[in-house]
Amino acid sequence: MRTKLRSTICLVLIVSLTPACATIGSNRTYDLALGGAAAGAAGGALLSPNDESRGLNALVFGLTGALVGGLVGILTGDRSEKPEPKSAQISTPKQGDGSRELMLPVPAQIPDFVKARIQPVIVEEYMEAATIGEDGTLREPHKVYRIKRPAEFSATPIAGGGK
Repeated sequence: MRTKLRSTICLVLIVSLTPACATIGSNRTYDLALGGAAAGAAGGALLSPNDESRGLNALVFGLTGALVGGLVGILTGDRSEKPEPKSAQISTPKQGDGSRELMLPVPAQIPDFVKARIQPVIVEEYMEAATIGEDGTLREPHKVYRIKRPAEFSATPIAGGGK
């Protein structure tokens, strides 16, 4: 029974440490903490002097392994590999060579007194560069339209009470 338990714990240890070593990315601290916890728990259970203290030894050594693994991950982690915040990844509209303003005309079927009070919409057209979306998808360069000034209606009261 003891050899079956040892082989099961060794198998769990190997399986849990393999993804921690294979992943490359910003989760290095978490991966090392998880690997340290698995190694510490397996070592505490395997090296326990008796069956009564096996659970407590696995808990204590697992927590110790997690702390040591997390500390190693923090100390060996590259400071420059911090990802940019999501707001910095979203590109802002760039006004440059390809941008131009379009003024939309006021429709002809509007009465003259309403046309005099409407300021037309000004739309800006430009080419947006390739960007990476929040979900990690690549957006190819494309034409973008942005409302620079929305249509405004100035409501000035009519003298005479509106008879």
